[in-house]
Amino acid sequence: MVSRTLLIALLGLLLSACAGDPQRPASESPPASTSVEKTPARVEPSPAEPGLRTASAGLLEQAREARRRGELQRADALLQRAQRLDPGNALVYLELARLHQQRDEPAAARAAAERGLLYCDAGSCEELRELARP
Repeated sequence: MVSRTLLIALLGLLLSACAGDPQRPASESPPASTSVEKTPARVEPSPAEPGLRTASAGLLEQAREARRRGELQRADALLQRAQRLDPGNALVYLELARLHQQRDEPAAARAAAERGLLYCDAGSCEELRELARP
């Protein structure tokens, strides 16, 4: 009976020793202020065009020009690349929707516009809403 009580006491002591911070000795008190406010880094849009980020700006402009010239396959490749670089850019989805519309792919145009609505701002929301309508 004594050995069972002793075993339980030792186990409790061992578990309480494990519960402390392994980097700091038990006698050391925690720092006065350890709370660090973490805020996500903001990516500011370019002043020239709201929502246009530098990672995809060049690709987006090239895609627009390719689409206007009728080079639809090139425009699609450029937009897919811009989307991978900047998946939260509503303007990429807007241009994708325009491209699908030009290719006479209404379902794909609607899907791209609906996705763009998740990220749009005042400048692109209205046109994305129009393209998202059935």
